[in-house]
Amino acid sequence: MANSAAEAQQALTRPGPKPAPKTFSHAIGRASIASAHLIDHSDPLATALEKYALASEQVGEARLQQDRIIQQRFNSPFTTTLNTNLNVFAAKARRSVENARLTLDSAKSRAKNGPLGFSLPNVGAQKKSEVLPSDDHLTEEQRHEIEVAEDVFVGATEEAVGVMKNVLDTPEPLRNLADLVQAQLEFHKKAYEIYSELAPLIDGLQVEQEANYRKSREVNA
Repeated sequence: MANSAAEAQQALTRPGPKPAPKTFSHAIGRASIASAHLIDHSDPLATALEKYALASEQVGEARLQQDRIIQQRFNSPFTTTLNTNLNVFAAKARRSVENARLTLDSAKSRAKNGPLGFSLPNVGAQKKSEVLPSDDHLTEEQRHEIEVAEDVFVGATEEAVGVMKNVLDTPEPLRNLADLVQAQLEFHKKAYEIYSELAPLIDGLQVEQEANYRKSREVNA
């Protein structure tokens, strides 16, 4: 990792095989320095390419620093929050609601169709009123079983709503998002500073090259 302009320049000019570039900026910096070495060193374009390569290397290092911060302060904690709150607590609450609903439906089915929970084939010809009693004809035990199941279902639903509200209200995700934005801000700020220093240097080299070009044309005219 290059922590200064000198280290970035050493990384670009170090002889021997180099690993694959880690970012686009590293790649374009490497291509720029290679191109600069193909041009006469006194040519302003060669100097400009070298300076651009150095700036690109520095921007690439800033990008890597941003990625490390995002991994530490956003990706990892945000994933932990999701896995803990959603996959554990919220999923458990959802299963409780589903089980409570199944218990309630089962209690109602038994009350209407008997202990087995479904009508036997040989009773299909009987009158509906004899097989499927209305709520008014439920026994006290059946009423109690349904009421208990309803209370459990309502309680599980309210608990699940509370769990989901806690998932949304927990401050960690928003804090993680703030860290993500801050990391991106720091990267773009660093890139802006690097290119702000580079731009006038490139402009100066361009003016110098254009002046030399005009002089050569005047001489040859």
